[in-house]
Amino acid sequence: MPRLLIELAQRFFLCKGYLISIRYPFKMRRQGKGGKIIESTKFVDILAYRRNELILIRCASFKNVRRIKRAVQKLKLWFKAAENYLEEEIANGKFPANNIKFIRRVIIIPDEELEKRTDLLNVLKSQGINVITASTILSELEKCIEEREAIRSGEERGEGDLFLSLIRFTLRYGVRNNAQ
Repeated sequence: MPRLLIELAQRFFLCKGYLISIRYPFKMRRQGKGGKIIESTKFVDILAYRRNELILIRCASFKNVRRIKRAVQKLKLWFKAAENYLEEEIANGKFPANNIKFIRRVIIIPDEELEKRTDLLNVLKSQGINVITASTILSELEKCIEEREAIRSGEERGEGDLFLSLIRFTLRYGVRNNAQ
């Protein structure tokens, strides 16, 4: 499921006018045995940038997680490590944008996981992590598709984005017809 969420999130943030980078690497440091610092490479699923805003996006599933608070604590450490790395990159002029005023943390998760784990949303929010559900992304993508079709209505029809076309088709004919 996270791979599909990543695909949907990419188009969602592109539609909202963000520049995106997929699988942006960062170094995460932790203290190992004997006080030795261990450094490993981790990846931000999607890094979205617009004007002075930078969003760290993680697409995740909590389906098989037993201890929510522990998993969210690890997620918070992951976000903090990514933020620290990016702040260092920005300060050293290695990141292409230097006018970033704030960094947001966003996690994208399937709706059914929030329905089953009502405590999950509150725990994530308490750690400063914004939650976007898959259904919210699909609704926004449908609006985006309609806006693009309105713009393109006077133009010659081209291929467009095949993935968005499939989403539109599924939303129009698959999902809605099954709900009726």
